[in-house]
Amino acid sequence: MVIAALVLVWIEKIAILGWILNLTGFIVSIVANSQIKKSMGRLTGKGWAVAGIVLSCVLFGLFLIIVIAAGALIGSILGGMGGF
Repeated sequence: MVIAALVLVWIEKIAILGWILNLTGFIVSIVANSQIKKSMGRLTGKGWAVAGIVLSCVLFGLFLIIVIAAGALIGSILGGMGGF
């Protein structure tokens, strides 16, 4: 789910679907990790759950960096034009 989100966020028309999948993948990974801990060894896949959490956080971090950079670029363009 998170890997699909990683691909979809770069497609302009359906980027919002990628972000929804990213959030869903993050929530599902946290729930899975919690259930694995509570199962006392009956369930496996902790590595996959942790990977889902980490990839979701990395993708969200990239999103924040892009938004901040875009804001700075727009601010510098508007500032160079004498404001808005």
